[in-house]
Amino acid sequence: MRTFTRWASRRDYIAEDVGHAIEGGGSEMPRDRVLGLSDIQRIYRATHEVGDLFGPMFRLLVLTGQRRGEIAALRWSNVNFDETRIELEGRQTKNRRPHITHLSPPALAELRTLQKRRLPTGFVFTTSGRTPSSGISRAKARLDKVLGDDIEPWRLHDLRRAMATALAAAGVPEGVVDRIQNHAASGSAPSAVARVYQQSDLLPQRAEALNQWGEMVTGTPEGRVSLRGSTVG
Repeated sequence: MRTFTRWASRRDYIAEDVGHAIEGGGSEMPRDRVLGLSDIQRIYRATHEVGDLFGPMFRLLVLTGQRRGEIAALRWSNVNFDETRIELEGRQTKNRRPHITHLSPPALAELRTLQKRRLPTGFVFTTSGRTPSSGISRAKARLDKVLGDDIEPWRLHDLRRAMATALAAAGVPEGVVDRIQNHAASGSAPSAVARVYQQSDLLPQRAEALNQWGEMVTGTPEGRVSLRGSTVG
């Protein structure tokens, strides 16, 4: 079922991969492909040539390290401009856990620009005005055409792996990276109380890491930003 819904989603027969949360029937072989920072920077620059809809979507995928479906279906109600973050409910995430993603200065700037032309539907990215954007696979093909032979074949999911690898190499603790990407804990299952508060765990460290990643991707230090009364950057 997961294979079928993934296939249908990539060909835009369905709006999103509705089977992505189904547990696999067995172990999967990890992909060896890891995009380097120079690859990410080339992809980021190339996104400015794929239009005003998918360009910002792809840049948010790069800057936040979140899952494709979660960004593609993002609603304005999920964007907290005052706290500079995205807030997803459990029903909106792959692992069904609420999740907070800090918005680095370049990520926040993307959403500020999109906000100026927002539609009343509530979706940040929409082609029909009624549903989340479709046509992501075609937009990715256009992006690959812009990149040409400058980069080996890659998938949108590789952006998450690239972020995790680069931040780990930069000294960011694995636990912080895992929480940024809303990975399930690899150890014992958390208690009921821990599950409730896990969404806000290590928020200042996560914000600092995402600000650092934004600078690594864009090559432009953006100064310091405020988070819940404290300053990180």
